[in-house]
Amino acid sequence: FNDNPDTPGVRALLDTGLVDPFAQQNVNTASGGRIDYLLVDGPLASRVSTARVWMTGRSDHHALLADLDW
Repeated sequence: FNDNPDTPGVRALLDTGLVDPFAQQNVNTASGGRIDYLLVDGPLASRVSTARVWMTGRSDHHALLADLDW
């Protein structure tokens, strides 16, 4: 989204019920802070076991990864 967590666009998506598995972590996805998101619906959110940032060095944005328990 290239947007900060408290901006209207990101907030509108969260207000629909989407869940941010990284919300409790203080993660930066680019040098400017948090501007990328991985959003999931409620049922899928309950299956997220870990959420982490992968610093690939191949972009100015870092990848977001989530492991799911099935």
